[in-house]
Amino acid sequence: MFAFFYKIMYNNGGHLIDTGNEDFCMRIGFTQGDPADCDFRQQIVTLTATGVDRLFLEETAVPGTIGNQLHEMLDSLQADDVVVIPSLAALSASNTQLIELIDQIYQKNAVLDVLDLRTFQQNTTLKMQRILTATVLESLRYAQKMERKRRREQQRKGIISAQAAGRYRGKQLEYSDTAPDPKKREIYHQIVSLLQATPRVGVSEIMHRTGVARQTVYNIKHRLEKK
Repeated sequence: MFAFFYKIMYNNGGHLIDTGNEDFCMRIGFTQGDPADCDFRQQIVTLTATGVDRLFLEETAVPGTIGNQLHEMLDSLQADDVVVIPSLAALSASNTQLIELIDQIYQKNAVLDVLDLRTFQQNTTLKMQRILTATVLESLRYAQKMERKRRREQQRKGIISAQAAGRYRGKQLEYSDTAPDPKKREIYHQIVSLLQATPRVGVSEIMHRTGVARQTVYNIKHRLEKK
């Protein structure tokens, strides 16, 4: 005989509602939000109406916070469990964080059921939900990759434009004759003098006298050799 139970446990601003059977793979609901927010309360009603066996609620006024209830939900997952969420944003508003969370779910052989995505509602078998979970994960990764590529391209165009206008000089060197820090400008000139001294002063001795790293001395030495 299966043991059904109903209990509520409060934990650090969130709570867990168990309404099902722990012996089988479960439908586990999760959402987060401000308890004073009507939308958050409606999400709870919607999740409960779907017949979830467990409901983890992260009560927070700061969306995207990874709190105790989210950690507990992830830790509780077993293979073939179904994580039911009102939307992807219910897990996180951050694309990077969302990818990490869905990947954790997928690595545990659990699946998603996203209520506001029609495709999930049209494909309710575990096999299809596993495919859809993988598809969502790869789509988010692709979108993240494209966004990074777009930003790099914008940055590249900005640099080219600034160079053409004479406004871009590249990264400011920490030790140079134009370094913002006057003390580091002084150290730079000291290193240059030692490198050009006769008899020659070794790199180790220059490090000892100036207190800079070996690589810094070599960088300055190489720049001088290119002049």
